[in-house]
Amino acid sequence: MMSEIEAKNCVLNSSLIANELHPHEREILRSQLVVRYFSAGEEILSSGSLGREELLVLANGRIRVTALVDEEYVDFTLEACGDIARIASFVGSTVTRVEARIDALTDTVLVILQRYQVEALLYKHPQMVYYLMRGLARYAHRMARHHNARGEEIVSQLTRLT
Repeated sequence: MMSEIEAKNCVLNSSLIANELHPHEREILRSQLVVRYFSAGEEILSSGSLGREELLVLANGRIRVTALVDEEYVDFTLEACGDIARIASFVGSTVTRVEARIDALTDTVLVILQRYQVEALLYKHPQMVYYLMRGLARYAHRMARHHNARGEEIVSQLTRLT
């Protein structure tokens, strides 16, 4: 299993949230990150160790996210280091209704960042928070493009069958 140092390094080197950070900002972010380990088949959200406003970044393994976000059903699998889950609840508010289930499909290592930690950085490191949130927006946009392309591919295949 991956060590905490390896997990944090993987995420800091692979995730879009850390892509634009300067070296000293990466070290600040590193100090905020918490590493959690989950066994294959474990329901991650029911583990009791996660709060509602935590961003989950995959370091190793595979997870399946099944969510209902504002009455829209979403289901996807994350399997690459740096993939991110719980974006809507991390940046959301009480206006956004999110019900999610996240399961570890394999032994999994997650790196967790809590929203209050990012908010606390706003006062001393606003540029860092800006870059972090910009990376999060780019990741969400990339996921949306990927899922739109997948939907178009399915429609195309169904059209060929008729």
